[in-house]
Amino acid sequence: MTGVQEVAGEDRVRELARMLSGQEDSEAALTHAHELLESSVVGR
Repeated sequence: MTGVQEVAGEDRVRELARMLSGQEDSEAALTHAHELLESSVVGR
């Protein structure tokens, strides 16, 4: 079974960071996730 759940705010940043690095506590991935969301059209 597959499901979809909307994430927002810091949960969105943490989930993107987890997808980027495969780890939940990577400071570099969190920084990169913030940068990606700030520069994206959807993130604005």
